[in-house]
Amino acid sequence: MAHTQLVLHNVLCYLVNKFGKVDVKSLKTALFDFYDVDALSSAKEQLLEDVDGLNLTSKRPHVPQAGSR
Repeated sequence: MAHTQLVLHNVLCYLVNKFGKVDVKSLKTALFDFYDVDALSSAKEQLLEDVDGLNLTSKRPHVPQAGSR
């Protein structure tokens, strides 16, 4: 049996369930109205870590981190 890590995040769970069912503009508005900046930043970091953990053959596009400017 393979060892896998499961990490749940409220913001990412909401996005997965609403993406494709709601237009992007409404989805962004709902996210920014309901979640604070720290929760959105944490979700972004988690998503980037998860994508990096997939060990894909192609490199993902550069996405700036919250601390780097």
